[in-house]
Amino acid sequence: MIHQIKPGYWNEMRRLAKEGRRKAQESGVKFGRKRSYTPSQADEVVSKHIDGSGMGTIAKSLGMTRSMVQRILREYKRGMYK
Repeated sequence: MIHQIKPGYWNEMRRLAKEGRRKAQESGVKFGRKRSYTPSQADEVVSKHIDGSGMGTIAKSLGMTRSMVQRILREYKRGMYK
């Protein structure tokens, strides 16, 4: 027999988890996966793109994937890199 869980238990657990995440963010904890490229690599991607190189060419020259180059350029366009 599956043991019973009192009503509202999961809602309470969600509320506590949400509160914990909020407190962590306020104290400066960063969430998510760490970036797999350095800021200098991102600068190089942007400068090569401005010079007119294609995304595939940039990716090959820096040893990263084309999707990573696209992500860096998307973040640049949003103002994350200057």
